[in-house]
Amino acid sequence: MLASAAAVAFGASVFVLCVFVVYPSRSPIPIKTSADLQGISHGFYGIEHNDQLSYVWAGPHADLTVPGLDRRVGWRWHALAIIWRPETVPRPFLRVAVDGVLAFEGTITRDLTTIDVAIPKRPGAGVTLTFDASPGFVPGPGDRRQLGLAFSSISFEPAGSAPQPPWRAVAGGVLALLFLGAALAVVGIDAAWILATGLIVAAAQVWPMTDGLAAYGSYPFTMAAVAGGLGLALVLIVLAIDARRGTRSCDVAGVAGGSAAVCYAKLLVLLHPGMPVGDGLFHAHRFSYVLAGRFYFTSLAPGDYAFPYPILLYLVAAPLSPLAPDTHAQIALLRVIVTIADAVAGAVLTWMVARTLNDRLAAAGTLVWYHAIPVTAWIMTWGNLTNAFGQTLFVMSLAVVASAVEWTNAPAGVLLAVLACAAFLSHPSTSAILATILALTACLYWWRDAAKLGSSARGVAVATTVAATAAFVLYYAWFPAVYARALGRGAAEVAARAAEPGSTLGTRIVLLVDLANRYFGWPAVVAASLGVWRLFADVAVPPRLKWLLVAWGGASLVFTVIGLVTPLELRYQFAAFPAVAILGALGWSWAWRRSLPFKLAAALVLAAAVWVGLRQWMAMLT
Repeated sequence: MLASAAAVAFGASVFVLCVFVVYPSRSPIPIKTSADLQGISHGFYGIEHNDQLSYVWAGPHADLTVPGLDRRVGWRWHALAIIWRPETVPRPFLRVAVDGVLAFEGTITRDLTTIDVAIPKRPGAGVTLTFDASPGFVPGPGDRRQLGLAFSSISFEPAGSAPQPPWRAVAGGVLALLFLGAALAVVGIDAAWILATGLIVAAAQVWPMTDGLAAYGSYPFTMAAVAGGLGLALVLIVLAIDARRGTRSCDVAGVAGGSAAVCYAKLLVLLHPGMPVGDGLFHAHRFSYVLAGRFYFTSLAPGDYAFPYPILLYLVAAPLSPLAPDTHAQIALLRVIVTIADAVAGAVLTWMVARTLNDRLAAAGTLVWYHAIPVTAWIMTWGNLTNAFGQTLFVMSLAVVASAVEWTNAPAGVLLAVLACAAFLSHPSTSAILATILALTACLYWWRDAAKLGSSARGVAVATTVAATAAFVLYYAWFPAVYARALGRGAAEVAARAAEPGSTLGTRIVLLVDLANRYFGWPAVVAASLGVWRLFADVAVPPRLKWLLVAWGGASLVFTVIGLVTPLELRYQFAAFPAVAILGALGWSWAWRRSLPFKLAAALVLAAAVWVGLRQWMAMLT
């Protein structure tokens, strides 16, 4: 235990050192999103965008407070003023005060006027800027806001010597590391692995903790609370699994601990105040629908195709809605639930490979490849939250198929039916692709080896039929007119698309190859290609897993073709990536067990995969 405590303390010390080294280089400090203004401003409205710029309206009186700003150095506040107002309203006269002392005044006569306000040195920390713009005005009948002046490109920049980071960024990051490290120690992770995990997490959180205004708001302590909650959940889950098994398992603790650490790293990005809202606002509005008792509604796909929008994610989140009193909090709540579900999916996929292959190296590789493939970052940072939530249930359903489903095993069949039905009720893409995979799996089991896999084929077929029927009755049966319109319009557009000049199948295939590289990354494509060969060459791969993966790939190919020849493009890339992770792990683990040149190549490809995935996550805050 002493070694574990020393490992945790060392990781925290490295984090503190890195923050003090990195923070001075993160200036200027921009205000980029509405979340940046949450809790530190009054009188400002949400950030808006047009084709040229982003801007935020302030009322006739507004203030902006940045607690913890190092005042031992001087600062400057920069902004571009925008004076969009009716011709009948005079040009605004602006006064800006710093800590109550007038620092700027003048009439703003043209758009994009630069305002530069000096923030002098003084003892202590923190600053309050007060803005008074007169006269105020109301834009019109459709917008009753009291407006004064709009600002674009708002930032704080140190003038002269380098500033020190605010204490809350240091304290929040240290607390997060202590909570996670303590949880890893309690579940029995070796001190060396605690040290490695602590160093990785310390390095991962330096960047978001020092980005923009995150260091000055509630973000550092929010992330400390998130780390504490994940650590507590980790301890409870591992202890419960160990109690059920009657023995302590290092493998269980390792997978759970690694999943918790990755989950925390993803939430560092998703809960960051600089994180774009994306489709999160759409989901917050739909969540409000469900909370208000509206359960059946449609949404629009690209091309303005209406489709039913299942609500299971919102129902799962509903009991926690008191924790999310406003729109931003609802977005954060949904992101937390989906990210935790994603971590569970990675752990379940790892368990599936370990159980079916009895190969610890391939199982560990599956966990790494699952989280390294960048399509997860694309989906979750864009904000396709229901799709990401359904993906967890999708993976869990297929894990049950690979490990337990038999006609004579009723509990496993019931579990598959429940999980598949839940997946069907999460997202329409998940529903269509999972149903196809399960149907193909049952057919392949029966066709390839009815004597050994026939019982599994019957179990999968019956469970899938029950799940699909239940999902249809509960939700999809309520939208017959939507289906009729979509089918008629889709058929017409297929013919029109085929007749378009330059819309050749070849150009769409080239685009498909590019998307595969963007979504999966070239390291995963290389490793998974090797894994496909191992899938058929390695006799140790059980038929149940082999034909499930073949069905998985076949279904992905079917929906790829549908996306090529019709306007309908379900997210087959997202549905395929867990299979790519398994195949990548099969190919990577085979190379790792070979001679030194193969080991070096495997190490380089895996390192490249981690970098490709990390870069995609980082891109959302740059």
